[in-house]
Parts: sequence; structure tokens; C-alpha cells
Amino acid sequence: TALEAVPTWAPEAEKAAAWGLQFEGERAEAEAALLDVQAEQLLHQALAWLPDLPEALLGLAEHSLRALQQAERDRRDADIRRWRALLEDYTRRLPPGHPALAPYRAWLDGRGTWAVDTAAPGMRQRVYRYVTGPGRMVLEPVPGAATAPGTPLTLPIGSYVAVVTAGRAQVRVPFVVTRGGHGTLTDATGRPVRLLIPDDLGPDDVFVAPGRWWSGGDERAVGSGPGVERWTGAFVMRRYPVTNTEYIAFLDDLVARGDEAAALRYAPRERGGTVGEVGPVIYGRDDRGRFVLRADVDGDVWQPAWPVFNADWHGAVAFAAWTAARTGQPWRLPTADEVEKAARGVDGRFYPWGDRFDASWCCMRDSHPGRPEPANVTDFPLDESPYGVRGLAGNVRAWCADGPSPGRRFDRGGFWLASATECRSADVHDHEETHRAAEVGVRLVRSV
Repeated sequence: TALEAVPTWAPEAEKAAAWGLQFEGERAEAEAALLDVQAEQLLHQALAWLPDLPEALLGLAEHSLRALQQAERDRRDADIRRWRALLEDYTRRLPPGHPALAPYRAWLDGRGTWAVDTAAPGMRQRVYRYVTGPGRMVLEPVPGAATAPGTPLTLPIGSYVAVVTAGRAQVRVPFVVTRGGHGTLTDATGRPVRLLIPDDLGPDDVFVAPGRWWSGGDERAVGSGPGVERWTGAFVMRRYPVTNTEYIAFLDDLVARGDEAAALRYAPRERGGTVGEVGPVIYGRDDRGRFVLRADVDGDVWQPAWPVFNADWHGAVAFAAWTAARTGQPWRLPTADEVEKAARGVDGRFYPWGDRFDASWCCMRDSHPGRPEPANVTDFPLDESPYGVRGLAGNVRAWCADGPSPGRRFDRGGFWLASATECRSADVHDHEETHRAAEVGVRLVRSV
């Protein structure tokens, strides 16, 4: 915190006090780690003399529980199994009626409840649990968990999805069951709220329920920051990013209404050769003035179902406003938090499909046998979030409504030239509003 108040270019003397605090913190951490090892050794030495000494077993159980909690926060499966096995061993050796056993037994039992109230009768839910397969996380149905929403379910700790059906609408509601917890949807103050499914969902409208979720906490992602529990209200996100076909329809409508200047201003363009210079328009024009796809300066012919890119933030905002006017629905650009929540769900996973990565699961630089290139938005079906949004780890980033400072806006998501690290869901960048590049495109959301 002290360093954040000092400019990065300030001389060493202005940073010395903060560095001193940092050094003291590191020294204290090292000393605590040594004391922890010494305490564990002494407890084991005590058991060597008295194998069933309750005080020693409780001390080791508490040590194992702290380590298990940290391993779960860090999502380290091997350490979770190790510390859980040790905790089970130490508590098993305690006398059955020992008064200190109950909290450990409850922790090892690892169960909690989930229930969601609904705003309309007749809704049904089917519950699925995420399990880690050979690579990504996959869903398995929970036997006997097909119930009416609102019925409390007691479940083992873990990450789940409730598929809720209301009439013709079907939405996914990810949730996490914690030890002894009582999970439900909440408002910003933490009070339970009813699940309100919009009755105007289109076939490619994805509903993202309100509630708390885990943001950041990924040390390998650029701009991630520490793990923080946030709350986000309900919104609807389009399943796919905006395609060239959709964006051309927007530009053609501007031309048809006599606003040629705006169409040219918002059209995707090559980057200029110098600062402030506007590059040539990438789309071609037919003999009636309509925009058409053609080869760019690299000789690549843009495809209709590719996501649009090389449009600046102002073009993205204008497209959202045009879509809102045509549909009568309040479409807009997403915030950076909305993109991250739509990608990660509520369990803090690193990618939309889990914590591991394979280049075949999304469109990035290693996903093709030849030269990298964008993909149709319906390709790479495994690049799907817990809510059902596609393409949030690859193909194209999304311009966001918010930014770190005036004139700059965030963009989130992976893209077709990205590394595996750049595909991580907590990864976030920001650019000038006039920035045009092959990695940033357009996504739409609307509040509920």
C-alpha cells in the first residue's frame, strides 16, 4: 500500500520506507514458517513417546486443517489430498467422544445446502456437479436432484450448475457449496433474492444470474489482482461476439440513412503508420456502396462468421446503441467485471472450462496446424463458460464499457494470437478508446 502512493519513477530514497516495511514482512513470514516447522516436529516427537497423546494429535490436526484450507484456496489438488489424509488420520486416533472432534468431523464431512427461490411457479431445476476429468472440468448429473427450485438440497462441497427451466427458457445457474454453508442467490447486501428469468430471451441470449463470485486471484494473469469476492447484478450476454456479417449490416444501415461519414468512422481499419494516423478501411464496397468482405493487407479474406475486430471503442458503442434501437432492448457494452463473471462463473476457475489448458479448446495461436487465424464464432464449442457464453478464452477480446482512466477502456478475453496465459479469464488489458487491433472486438450485454 505504501508503494502504491509512490510514483514508479521516484528515486530510491522515496521508496526506502516502503521497502523497509516489505523487508520486515518477508522476514516475519520466514520466521513464522520456521516456527511452524519446529512446532510440527515437536508434536511428532511427543507422539513418538505417547502415540495417542490427545494434545499432540489435536495440534497436528489443527496444523493439517490450516494447510488444507490454504491448499483449497490455491486449488492445489495434490496438496488437498495429502492434508486431508493427514487430518483424517489424526482425528481418527483421537478418543471418539473427545469434545474437540466435532469441528474437524464437520470439516471432513464437507456438506452444505443450496436453494434458490423463484419469481414464478412451475419452474424446474436439474443439478449437475463439476468434476475434474483428464483435462477440463465436466458436468455430471446429481442423482435425485431434479426438484422444484426453492427445495433445499444438501450436497457435498464443490462446484455445481443448476439448469433451471421456465416455460421455453432454460438457464444455467452456477453455484458453490461450502462446508456448512447455505448457498442461494443474493442482492448486493447479501440478502436472498428470487430468481427472475427474463421472458424475452432469444436463442442466443445467455442469462447471468445475480450474486457473488470470485474475481482475480490468478497470479499468472496480467492485471488480475488479489482474489476478491464481488457482487454483480443480473444481466443477459449474447452467446457469441459480434460477427462481420452483423457489423456490416450496421455500417450499411448508416449509409442507407445518409450517414456515410459515421460508417467510415466506425468501419474496421488497418492501423496507421504513425501516431494519430487512421489506416485504410479493411472492408470493401460494392457498386451500390454496400460494405463487403475482401482480403486485407496480409492477403487474408475475412469470413462472414468471424468476429469483427479492428474497430475502435467508439465503433463498438455505436453498434450497441444501433442494436438497442432496432430491438427495443437496452443492449450495451459489458463492464470488465461482467465479462470476467460470465467467463468464470462463481468458483474462481482460471479458464471458462476449468483450471487446465489445452490449445484445442479455444482459438489461440497454437490451435491451428498452420498459421494462426481467427475462427467462426461457432467453432471451438469447448470454449464455453458455466453460463453457456462461447469464445471468452479465445478468438477475440471484448471492448468494455469501463476503464482505468478517462480516454482508456478495458478489454477482456483471449484472442486468436494469444498465448495460453493471455487466455486466462482474469487477464485484463486497457487501451485508448481510438485503439484498433486484431485482438479486440465487440460483445453485447443488457441489464435485467
